[in-house]
Amino acid sequence: MPKAGIEKPDTEQMLAALKPFQRDTVEHVFRRMYTDPDCTRRFLVADEVGLGKTMVARGVIARAIEHLQDKIERIDIVYICSNADIARQNLQRLNLTGSREAAQVGRLTMLPVMLPQMDNRLNFVAFTPGTSFHMGNSTGKWQERALLYWMLEDLDLLPVSKRGKVLGGGGPKLFQGGVNDLRDWKQRLRARYLPGIGYVEIEPDLLRRFGDAIDREAVQAESGGRSSLHDRIHEVCAALKGVPTRNTSDELWRRMQRIVGELRRVLANACLTALEPDLVILDEFQRFKELLDPENESGALAHRLFEFAEGDVSVRTLLLSATPYKMYTLHGEAEDDHYRDFMQTLRFLFNGDDEAGRVEALFKRMRRSLYRIPSAGPEEALECRSGVEQHLRKVMVRTERARASDSGDDMLMEVPDSQPALSRTDAGRYLALQRMIRSVNGPDMIEYWK
Repeated sequence: MPKAGIEKPDTEQMLAALKPFQRDTVEHVFRRMYTDPDCTRRFLVADEVGLGKTMVARGVIARAIEHLQDKIERIDIVYICSNADIARQNLQRLNLTGSREAAQVGRLTMLPVMLPQMDNRLNFVAFTPGTSFHMGNSTGKWQERALLYWMLEDLDLLPVSKRGKVLGGGGPKLFQGGVNDLRDWKQRLRARYLPGIGYVEIEPDLLRRFGDAIDREAVQAESGGRSSLHDRIHEVCAALKGVPTRNTSDELWRRMQRIVGELRRVLANACLTALEPDLVILDEFQRFKELLDPENESGALAHRLFEFAEGDVSVRTLLLSATPYKMYTLHGEAEDDHYRDFMQTLRFLFNGDDEAGRVEALFKRMRRSLYRIPSAGPEEALECRSGVEQHLRKVMVRTERARASDSGDDMLMEVPDSQPALSRTDAGRYLALQRMIRSVNGPDMIEYWK
Protein backbone atom coordinates (compact mmCIF):
# COMPACT_ATOMS: atom_id res chain seq x y z
CA MET A 1 0.00 0.00 0.00
CA PRO A 2 1.22 3.54 -0.66
CA LYS A 3 2.73 5.45 2.20
CA ALA A 4 0.71 8.25 3.70
CA GLY A 5 3.69 10.22 5.03
CA ILE A 6 3.61 13.07 2.50
CA GLU A 7 0.76 15.50 2.98
CA LYS A 8 -1.18 16.99 0.11
CA PRO A 9 -0.17 20.59 -0.72
CA ASP A 10 -2.29 23.54 0.33
CA THR A 11 -3.82 24.41 -3.03
CA GLU A 12 -5.24 27.81 -2.09
CA GLN A 13 -2.00 28.92 -0.47
CA MET A 14 -0.06 27.88 -3.56
CA LEU A 15 -2.46 29.63 -5.95
CA ALA A 16 -2.40 32.79 -3.82
CA ALA A 17 1.27 33.23 -4.77
CA LEU A 18 0.38 33.47 -8.47
CA LYS A 19 -0.25 36.69 -10.35
CA PRO A 20 -3.86 37.24 -11.42
CA PHE A 21 -3.23 36.39 -15.09
CA GLN A 22 -1.39 33.20 -14.07
CA ARG A 23 -4.23 32.12 -11.82
CA ASP A 24 -6.76 32.81 -14.58
CA THR A 25 -4.77 30.52 -16.86
CA VAL A 26 -4.60 27.80 -14.20
CA GLU A 27 -8.36 27.88 -13.64
CA HIS A 28 -9.13 27.81 -17.37
CA VAL A 29 -6.72 24.93 -18.05
CA PHE A 30 -8.06 22.94 -15.10
CA ARG A 31 -11.66 23.37 -16.22
CA ARG A 32 -10.85 22.36 -19.78
CA MET A 33 -8.88 19.28 -18.70
CA TYR A 34 -11.02 18.04 -15.82
CA THR A 35 -14.46 19.54 -15.22
CA ASP A 36 -15.98 20.91 -18.44
CA PRO A 37 -18.63 18.64 -20.00
CA ASP A 38 -16.55 18.50 -23.21
CA CYS A 39 -13.19 18.43 -21.39
CA THR A 40 -10.02 17.60 -23.29
CA ARG A 41 -7.23 15.26 -22.22
CA ARG A 42 -4.55 17.46 -23.81
CA PHE A 43 -3.90 21.18 -23.54
CA LEU A 44 -1.24 23.71 -24.58
CA VAL A 45 -0.11 26.74 -22.55
CA ALA A 46 1.85 28.93 -24.98
CA ASP A 47 2.52 32.01 -22.84
CA GLU A 48 5.20 34.44 -23.92
CA VAL A 49 8.75 33.99 -22.59
CA GLY A 50 9.14 35.07 -18.96
CA LEU A 51 5.47 34.93 -17.97
CA GLY A 52 5.90 31.94 -15.67
CA LYS A 53 4.65 28.85 -17.51
CA THR A 54 6.31 26.68 -14.87
CA MET A 55 4.30 28.48 -12.19
CA VAL A 56 1.14 27.91 -14.22
CA ALA A 57 2.03 24.21 -14.48
CA ARG A 58 2.57 24.18 -10.71
CA GLY A 59 -0.92 25.61 -10.25
CA VAL A 60 -2.46 23.05 -12.60
CA ILE A 61 -0.69 20.28 -10.67
CA ALA A 62 -2.14 21.61 -7.41
CA ARG A 63 -5.65 21.70 -8.85
CA ALA A 64 -5.25 18.21 -10.37
CA ILE A 65 -4.07 16.75 -7.05
CA GLU A 66 -7.03 18.33 -5.28
CA HIS A 67 -9.34 16.82 -7.90
CA LEU A 68 -7.81 13.31 -7.88
CA GLN A 69 -6.80 12.74 -4.27
CA ASP A 70 -10.04 11.04 -3.25
CA LYS A 71 -10.33 9.02 -6.47
CA ILE A 72 -7.01 7.15 -6.63
CA GLU A 73 -4.50 5.88 -4.10
CA ARG A 74 -1.34 7.15 -5.80
CA ILE A 75 -0.84 10.21 -7.99
CA ASP A 76 2.10 10.18 -10.42
CA ILE A 77 3.17 13.41 -12.18
CA VAL A 78 5.53 12.89 -15.14
CA TYR A 79 7.64 15.82 -16.34
CA ILE A 80 9.42 15.61 -19.73
CA CYS A 81 11.91 18.17 -20.99
CA SER A 82 14.91 18.18 -23.31
CA ASN A 83 17.69 18.44 -20.72
CA ALA A 84 18.37 16.54 -17.48
CA ASP A 85 19.76 19.64 -15.72
CA ILE A 86 16.63 21.62 -16.58
CA ALA A 87 14.55 18.67 -15.42
CA ARG A 88 16.21 18.68 -12.00
CA GLN A 89 15.82 22.42 -11.64
CA ASN A 90 12.16 22.61 -12.67
CA LEU A 91 11.17 19.44 -10.85
CA GLN A 92 12.16 21.16 -7.60
CA ARG A 93 9.73 23.97 -8.48
CA LEU A 94 6.95 21.59 -9.50
CA ASN A 95 7.36 19.28 -6.51
CA LEU A 96 4.62 20.63 -4.25
CA THR A 97 5.41 18.20 -1.44
CA GLY A 98 8.79 19.67 -0.58
CA SER A 99 10.05 16.11 -0.06
CA ARG A 100 13.10 14.94 -1.99
CA GLU A 101 12.00 11.31 -1.94
CA ALA A 102 8.84 12.25 -3.82
CA ALA A 103 10.75 13.59 -6.86
CA GLN A 104 13.16 11.69 -9.09
CA VAL A 105 14.95 12.41 -12.36
CA GLY A 106 15.84 9.24 -14.21
CA ARG A 107 15.49 7.10 -17.29
CA LEU A 108 12.42 5.17 -18.24
CA THR A 109 14.39 1.93 -18.33
CA MET A 110 15.52 2.49 -14.73
CA LEU A 111 11.95 2.39 -13.47
CA PRO A 112 12.31 -1.17 -12.07
CA VAL A 113 14.57 0.26 -9.35
CA MET A 114 12.82 3.65 -9.15
CA LEU A 115 9.31 2.28 -8.55
CA PRO A 116 10.06 0.89 -5.07
CA GLN A 117 11.11 4.42 -4.12
CA MET A 118 7.87 5.85 -5.56
CA ASP A 119 5.68 4.38 -2.85
CA ASN A 120 4.29 7.75 -1.79
CA ARG A 121 0.77 9.03 -2.26
CA LEU A 122 2.22 11.71 -4.53
CA ASN A 123 5.23 11.22 -6.84
CA PHE A 124 7.07 13.38 -9.37
CA VAL A 125 9.33 11.78 -11.96
CA ALA A 126 11.21 13.46 -14.82
CA PHE A 127 12.48 11.98 -18.09
CA THR A 128 14.27 13.35 -21.15
CA PRO A 129 13.37 12.16 -24.68
CA GLY A 130 16.99 11.45 -25.62
CA THR A 131 17.46 8.93 -22.80
CA SER A 132 13.96 7.50 -22.38
CA PHE A 133 12.22 7.49 -25.77
CA HIS A 134 14.88 7.67 -28.52
CA MET A 135 16.17 4.12 -28.08
CA GLY A 136 17.48 3.06 -31.49
CA ASN A 137 20.33 0.57 -31.02
CA SER A 138 21.92 2.58 -28.22
CA THR A 139 23.18 0.41 -25.36
CA GLY A 140 22.53 3.13 -22.78
CA LYS A 141 24.38 3.70 -19.52
CA TRP A 142 26.13 0.90 -17.68
CA GLN A 143 23.44 1.04 -14.98
CA GLU A 144 20.77 0.23 -17.59
CA ARG A 145 22.76 -2.68 -18.99
CA ALA A 146 23.44 -4.03 -15.49
CA LEU A 147 19.73 -3.84 -14.72
CA LEU A 148 18.87 -5.72 -17.92
CA TYR A 149 21.40 -8.40 -16.99
CA TRP A 150 19.95 -8.80 -13.49
CA MET A 151 16.38 -8.97 -14.80
CA LEU A 152 17.28 -11.63 -17.38
CA GLU A 153 19.19 -13.49 -14.70
CA ASP A 154 16.19 -13.39 -12.33
CA LEU A 155 13.95 -14.64 -15.15
CA ASP A 156 16.40 -17.49 -15.97
CA LEU A 157 16.68 -16.20 -19.54
CA LEU A 158 20.48 -16.22 -19.72
CA PRO A 159 22.21 -19.40 -20.93
CA VAL A 160 23.95 -21.16 -18.03
CA SER A 161 26.37 -24.04 -17.66
CA LYS A 162 25.62 -27.24 -15.70
CA ARG A 163 27.12 -25.54 -12.67
CA GLY A 164 24.64 -22.70 -12.92
CA LYS A 165 27.11 -20.09 -14.12
CA VAL A 166 26.33 -17.83 -17.04
CA LEU A 167 27.71 -19.60 -20.10
CA GLY A 168 31.39 -18.82 -20.53
CA GLY A 169 31.00 -15.22 -19.39
CA GLY A 170 29.01 -14.53 -22.57
CA GLY A 171 26.19 -12.90 -20.60
CA PRO A 172 28.39 -10.30 -18.89
CA LYS A 173 30.20 -9.59 -22.18
CA LEU A 174 26.91 -9.05 -23.99
CA PHE A 175 26.08 -6.20 -21.60
CA GLN A 176 29.62 -4.90 -21.06
CA GLY A 177 29.29 -2.03 -23.52
CA GLY A 178 31.88 0.68 -22.94
CA VAL A 179 33.21 -0.72 -19.65
CA ASN A 180 36.83 -1.53 -20.50
CA ASP A 181 37.74 -3.94 -17.69
CA LEU A 182 35.74 -7.19 -17.93
CA ARG A 183 36.85 -8.26 -14.44
CA ASP A 184 35.58 -4.98 -12.98
CA TRP A 185 32.34 -5.36 -14.94
CA LYS A 186 31.75 -8.86 -13.57
CA GLN A 187 32.37 -7.60 -10.04
CA ARG A 188 29.73 -4.91 -10.53
CA LEU A 189 27.25 -7.51 -11.73
CA ARG A 190 27.98 -9.82 -8.80
CA ALA A 191 27.66 -6.97 -6.29
CA ARG A 192 24.19 -6.06 -7.66
CA TYR A 193 24.70 -2.53 -6.39
CA LEU A 194 23.91 0.84 -7.98
CA PRO A 195 25.18 4.22 -6.74
CA GLY A 196 22.42 6.23 -5.08
CA ILE A 197 20.19 3.17 -4.80
CA GLY A 198 22.21 0.53 -2.97
CA TYR A 199 21.53 -3.18 -3.30
CA VAL A 200 19.17 -3.62 -6.23
CA GLU A 201 15.79 -5.20 -5.60
CA ILE A 202 13.72 -5.22 -8.76
CA GLU A 203 10.03 -4.41 -8.55
CA PRO A 204 8.36 -7.87 -8.89
CA ASP A 205 5.40 -6.79 -11.01
CA LEU A 206 7.64 -5.00 -13.49
CA LEU A 207 9.94 -8.02 -13.67
CA ARG A 208 6.92 -10.14 -14.56
CA ARG A 209 5.77 -7.64 -17.20
CA PHE A 210 9.24 -7.64 -18.75
CA GLY A 211 9.31 -11.44 -18.89
CA ASP A 212 5.82 -11.55 -20.42
CA ALA A 213 6.89 -9.03 -23.08
CA ILE A 214 9.87 -11.21 -24.05
CA ASP A 215 7.58 -14.25 -24.24
CA ARG A 216 5.16 -12.37 -26.51
CA GLU A 217 8.05 -11.31 -28.75
CA ALA A 218 9.11 -14.96 -29.03
CA VAL A 219 5.60 -15.97 -30.17
CA GLN A 220 5.52 -13.16 -32.74
CA ALA A 221 8.99 -14.08 -33.99
CA GLU A 222 8.00 -17.71 -34.45
CA SER A 223 4.83 -16.80 -36.35
CA GLY A 224 6.93 -14.46 -38.53
CA GLY A 225 9.58 -17.08 -39.24
CA ARG A 226 12.46 -15.17 -37.61
CA SER A 227 14.75 -15.67 -34.63
CA SER A 228 13.35 -14.50 -31.34
CA LEU A 229 15.14 -12.12 -29.01
CA HIS A 230 15.62 -14.99 -26.56
CA ASP A 231 17.25 -17.17 -29.25
CA ARG A 232 19.54 -14.35 -30.36
CA ILE A 233 20.68 -13.76 -26.78
CA HIS A 234 21.71 -17.42 -26.53
CA GLU A 235 23.43 -17.35 -29.94
CA VAL A 236 25.49 -14.25 -29.13
CA CYS A 237 26.41 -15.52 -25.65
CA ALA A 238 27.67 -18.73 -27.24
CA ALA A 239 29.64 -16.75 -29.85
CA LEU A 240 31.25 -14.68 -27.07
CA LYS A 241 32.36 -17.74 -25.11
CA GLY A 242 36.13 -17.58 -24.62
CA VAL A 243 36.51 -14.56 -26.93
CA PRO A 244 38.39 -11.58 -25.39
CA THR A 245 36.29 -8.43 -25.57
CA ARG A 246 38.99 -6.60 -27.52
CA ASN A 247 38.85 -9.30 -30.24
CA THR A 248 35.11 -9.03 -30.81
CA SER A 249 34.43 -8.66 -34.54
CA ASP A 250 32.54 -5.64 -35.88
CA GLU A 251 29.69 -7.88 -37.00
CA LEU A 252 29.37 -9.51 -33.58
CA TRP A 253 29.57 -6.11 -31.89
CA ARG A 254 26.69 -4.83 -34.03
CA ARG A 255 24.63 -7.89 -33.11
CA MET A 256 25.31 -7.19 -29.44
CA GLN A 257 24.24 -3.55 -29.86
CA ARG A 258 21.00 -4.55 -31.61
CA ILE A 259 20.11 -7.02 -28.87
CA VAL A 260 20.76 -4.59 -26.01
CA GLY A 261 18.92 -1.81 -27.87
CA GLU A 262 15.92 -4.09 -28.43
CA LEU A 263 15.93 -5.18 -24.80
CA ARG A 264 15.89 -1.53 -23.73
CA ARG A 265 12.83 -0.91 -25.94
CA VAL A 266 11.04 -3.97 -24.54
CA LEU A 267 11.81 -2.85 -21.00
CA ALA A 268 10.72 0.75 -21.73
CA ASN A 269 7.35 -0.47 -23.00
CA ALA A 270 6.94 -2.69 -19.95
CA CYS A 271 7.80 0.24 -17.69
CA LEU A 272 5.15 2.46 -19.27
CA THR A 273 2.46 -0.07 -18.35
CA ALA A 274 3.60 0.08 -14.72
CA LEU A 275 4.04 3.84 -14.34
CA GLU A 276 0.31 4.73 -14.22
CA PRO A 277 0.77 8.46 -14.97
CA ASP A 278 -1.99 10.89 -14.00
CA LEU A 279 -0.57 14.10 -15.44
CA VAL A 280 2.20 14.37 -18.06
CA ILE A 281 3.88 17.73 -18.66
CA LEU A 282 5.87 18.34 -21.85
CA ASP A 283 8.03 21.44 -21.34
CA GLU A 284 9.13 23.29 -24.50
CA PHE A 285 7.70 20.38 -26.45
CA GLN A 286 8.70 21.83 -29.84
CA ARG A 287 12.27 20.70 -29.08
CA PHE A 288 11.11 17.08 -29.23
CA LYS A 289 7.95 17.38 -31.32
CA GLU A 290 8.58 13.91 -32.77
CA LEU A 291 7.00 12.53 -29.58
CA LEU A 292 3.66 13.90 -30.79
CA ASP A 293 3.75 11.66 -33.86
CA PRO A 294 2.74 8.04 -33.12
CA GLU A 295 4.04 6.92 -36.51
CA ASN A 296 7.71 7.00 -35.48
CA GLU A 297 9.34 4.70 -32.92
CA SER A 298 9.89 7.23 -30.14
CA GLY A 299 6.44 8.76 -30.69
CA ALA A 300 4.77 5.35 -30.52
CA LEU A 301 6.48 4.71 -27.19
CA ALA A 302 5.52 8.13 -25.82
CA HIS A 303 1.88 7.71 -26.88
CA ARG A 304 1.57 4.75 -24.56
CA LEU A 305 2.21 7.30 -21.82
CA PHE A 306 -0.19 9.90 -23.26
CA GLU A 307 -3.02 7.40 -23.71
CA PHE A 308 -2.88 5.67 -20.33
CA ALA A 309 -6.26 5.02 -18.74
CA GLU A 310 -7.36 2.92 -15.82
CA GLY A 311 -10.96 2.68 -14.71
CA ASP A 312 -12.55 6.12 -14.72
CA VAL A 313 -9.22 7.94 -14.57
CA SER A 314 -7.36 8.90 -17.77
CA VAL A 315 -4.01 10.64 -18.00
CA ARG A 316 -3.97 14.33 -18.89
CA THR A 317 -1.14 15.86 -20.94
CA LEU A 318 -0.11 19.50 -20.55
CA LEU A 319 2.14 21.04 -23.21
CA LEU A 320 4.22 24.12 -22.44
CA SER A 321 5.91 26.29 -25.06
CA ALA A 322 6.93 29.92 -25.46
CA THR A 323 7.81 29.49 -29.15
CA PRO A 324 4.95 30.78 -31.32
CA TYR A 325 4.24 29.35 -34.75
CA LYS A 326 4.83 31.80 -37.58
CA MET A 327 2.08 32.56 -40.06
CA TYR A 328 4.23 31.34 -42.94
CA THR A 329 7.56 29.66 -43.69
CA LEU A 330 10.30 31.72 -45.32
CA HIS A 331 12.37 30.46 -48.26
CA GLY A 332 15.51 30.16 -46.12
CA GLU A 333 13.73 27.92 -43.59
CA ALA A 334 13.88 24.84 -45.78
CA GLU A 335 13.94 22.43 -42.84
CA ASP A 336 10.89 24.03 -41.17
CA ASP A 337 7.24 24.06 -42.10
CA HIS A 338 5.43 26.10 -39.47
CA TYR A 339 1.94 25.42 -40.80
CA ARG A 340 2.52 21.66 -40.99
CA ASP A 341 3.96 21.62 -37.45
CA PHE A 342 1.03 23.66 -36.16
CA MET A 343 -1.50 21.29 -37.69
CA GLN A 344 0.39 18.29 -36.29
CA THR A 345 0.20 19.89 -32.84
CA LEU A 346 -3.53 20.48 -33.28
CA ARG A 347 -4.12 16.87 -34.28
CA PHE A 348 -2.28 15.78 -31.14
CA LEU A 349 -4.24 18.17 -28.93
CA PHE A 350 -7.60 17.16 -30.37
CA ASN A 351 -6.52 13.52 -29.98
CA GLY A 352 -8.01 11.97 -33.09
CA ASP A 353 -11.09 14.19 -33.13
CA ASP A 354 -11.99 15.67 -36.53
CA GLU A 355 -11.90 19.16 -35.00
CA ALA A 356 -8.36 19.69 -36.31
CA GLY A 357 -9.73 19.10 -39.81
CA ARG A 358 -12.45 21.68 -39.23
CA VAL A 359 -9.83 24.23 -38.13
CA GLU A 360 -7.81 23.51 -41.26
CA ALA A 361 -10.90 24.01 -43.41
CA LEU A 362 -11.56 27.36 -41.68
CA PHE A 363 -7.97 28.45 -42.36
CA LYS A 364 -8.38 27.71 -46.08
CA ARG A 365 -11.71 29.52 -46.22
CA MET A 366 -10.26 32.52 -44.34
CA ARG A 367 -7.34 32.68 -46.77
CA ARG A 368 -9.73 32.88 -49.75
CA SER A 369 -11.91 35.46 -48.00
CA LEU A 370 -8.91 37.72 -47.32
CA TYR A 371 -8.33 38.01 -51.07
CA ARG A 372 -11.97 39.01 -51.55
CA ILE A 373 -12.03 41.80 -48.94
CA PRO A 374 -11.67 44.64 -51.52
CA SER A 375 -14.78 43.46 -53.37
CA ALA A 376 -16.84 41.57 -50.75
CA GLY A 377 -15.82 43.19 -47.46
CA PRO A 378 -14.23 41.69 -44.32
CA GLU A 379 -17.30 39.92 -42.87
CA GLU A 380 -16.45 36.39 -44.05
CA ALA A 381 -12.81 36.69 -42.93
CA LEU A 382 -13.94 37.89 -39.48
CA GLU A 383 -16.40 35.03 -39.24
CA CYS A 384 -13.65 32.53 -40.06
CA ARG A 385 -11.31 34.09 -37.53
CA SER A 386 -13.97 33.85 -34.83
CA GLY A 387 -14.54 30.20 -35.71
CA VAL A 388 -10.82 29.40 -35.50
CA GLU A 389 -10.57 31.12 -32.13
CA GLN A 390 -13.51 29.15 -30.71
CA HIS A 391 -11.90 25.85 -31.71
CA LEU A 392 -8.41 26.73 -30.51
CA ARG A 393 -9.54 28.00 -27.10
CA LYS A 394 -10.70 24.48 -26.32
CA VAL A 395 -7.12 23.19 -26.35
CA MET A 396 -4.76 26.15 -25.94
CA VAL A 397 -4.17 29.55 -24.36
CA ARG A 398 -1.53 32.23 -24.82
CA THR A 399 -0.79 35.29 -22.71
CA GLU A 400 1.39 38.12 -24.01
CA ARG A 401 2.84 40.97 -21.99
CA ALA A 402 0.78 43.77 -23.51
CA ARG A 403 -2.46 41.97 -22.69
CA ALA A 404 -1.72 40.51 -19.28
CA SER A 405 -4.11 43.00 -17.67
CA ASP A 406 -6.42 45.82 -18.66
CA SER A 407 -3.92 48.39 -17.41
CA GLY A 408 -0.96 46.68 -19.07
CA ASP A 409 1.13 46.79 -15.89
CA ASP A 410 0.26 43.42 -14.34
CA MET A 411 3.83 42.16 -14.72
CA LEU A 412 5.50 45.36 -13.61
CA MET A 413 6.79 46.11 -10.13
CA GLU A 414 7.85 49.57 -8.99
CA VAL A 415 11.21 49.65 -7.21
CA PRO A 416 11.75 52.93 -5.36
CA ASP A 417 15.14 54.58 -5.84
CA SER A 418 16.79 54.54 -2.41
CA GLN A 419 20.10 56.00 -3.62
CA PRO A 420 21.00 59.57 -2.58
CA ALA A 421 21.03 62.28 -5.23
CA LEU A 422 24.23 62.87 -7.23
CA SER A 423 26.31 65.70 -5.70
CA ARG A 424 28.81 68.13 -7.27
CA THR A 425 31.60 66.36 -5.36
CA ASP A 426 30.56 62.97 -6.78
CA ALA A 427 30.71 64.37 -10.32
CA GLY A 428 34.17 65.87 -9.71
CA ARG A 429 35.55 62.60 -8.37
CA TYR A 430 34.10 60.70 -11.34
CA LEU A 431 35.77 63.06 -13.84
CA ALA A 432 39.08 62.80 -11.99
CA LEU A 433 38.86 59.02 -12.14
CA GLN A 434 38.24 59.16 -15.89
CA ARG A 435 41.33 61.38 -16.39
CA MET A 436 43.41 58.96 -14.35
CA ILE A 437 42.30 55.98 -16.44
CA ARG A 438 43.02 57.76 -19.75
CA SER A 439 46.35 59.12 -18.67
CA VAL A 440 48.09 56.27 -16.86
CA ASN A 441 51.87 56.97 -16.95
CA GLY A 442 51.19 60.36 -18.60
CA PRO A 443 51.73 63.94 -17.39
CA ASP A 444 48.07 64.30 -16.42
CA MET A 445 48.57 61.50 -13.90
CA ILE A 446 51.39 63.42 -12.23
CA GLU A 447 49.31 66.60 -12.19
CA TYR A 448 46.40 64.71 -10.67
CA TRP A 449 48.42 63.51 -7.71
CA LYS A 450 49.72 67.03 -7.06
